[in-house]
Amino acid sequence: MLVETTRVGDDLRDLAKRIAWASESADLVMTAGGASVGGADHLASAVKLLGALMIFHGVAIKPGKPVLLAEFRGTPLIGLPGNA
Repeated sequence: MLVETTRVGDDLRDLAKRIAWASESADLVMTAGGASVGGADHLASAVKLLGALMIFHGVAIKPGKPVLLAEFRGTPLIGLPGNA
């Protein structure tokens, strides 16, 4: 079941806040965009800011290298690259 979709700008603290909020009620949090290595790609930094467990960030495939998998308070977080 889809709980909610929302856009988050390139703001590290706002992204971390929304991940924390979503993880309170969701079985899975998935993001599109922001899982990369550029200066405005804040997902990995937000995961670290929250103190979440980073399982992996980056896989050896194309496309999709910057895929991210983390866990925050028991909720899986999947970060996909791309423009949302």
